[in-house]
Amino acid sequence: MWEWQAWIGPAIIAAVISAFVTAFGWFVPYWREQRKEEARKAQRAADMRRALSAEIASHLSRYEEVDLHRHFDVMAKAIDADPSYTPFVPRDALNARVYHAMLADLTLLPEDAIDPVVSYYAQLDCVRCFAEDLRSPEYASVSVERRKLMYEHFIGMKIYAADLARTARARLGCPSVSIPVAGSDAEERASATSASRT
Repeated sequence: MWEWQAWIGPAIIAAVISAFVTAFGWFVPYWREQRKEEARKAQRAADMRRALSAEIASHLSRYEEVDLHRHFDVMAKAIDADPSYTPFVPRDALNARVYHAMLADLTLLPEDAIDPVVSYYAQLDCVRCFAEDLRSPEYASVSVERRKLMYEHFIGMKIYAADLARTARARLGCPSVSIPVAGSDAEERASATSASRT
């Protein structure tokens, strides 16, 4: 009786130790794999932040090439001086290739950066759609006041897009970009490129 009890104690202890060793042997590789996965996600998130910030910065530099408020004043005066004048809206080279390529992984970005980034690119789409309306024959046929109001709204949309771009870059952890505003000579050249459609 006592011999059996003396044997069962060490056997249980050995079984418990064996179970701990087995569990530890399973946990350590799992823990290491999880650490590697977290490191991969962190690197992916960092890469996304840099790439998105670079794309948005390139857009922001285009917005800041010209003083948009002053540009609208020039266009409004041109429309008032010649009721048949229609501002020409060139096709913009801005694209969202980086954003669309990373759309499925946006949740890897910092939580407070997701909304500003999505809001900026949504506004970019709105600007593009409105620009298409300004290129349509219907825009040239509306009244002078309405034409001016529509163009003012378009410029306001671009200004708002620039504000969203700055916010998005700040939330991505990138400093704001300061682009010198075009001077009067550059402004006149910009106005000249906005050739009229009569």
